[in-house]
Amino acid sequence: MKASYLSPAVGQYILAHSTRPDELLDELAAETRAATGPDAGMQISPTRAASSP
Repeated sequence: MKASYLSPAVGQYILAHSTRPDELLDELAAETRAATGPDAGMQISPTRAASSP
């Protein structure tokens, strides 16, 4: 997990208790990367999306 503001234990908990994005979201992320190139780096990670209210 990349988030430096979380302790490793919290990061592992999030990974263990969140669901992976479905196939459609994976396809959308890939399409966004293809369309925007390096600017696509601003996409949020699945774990960040899982921890957002």
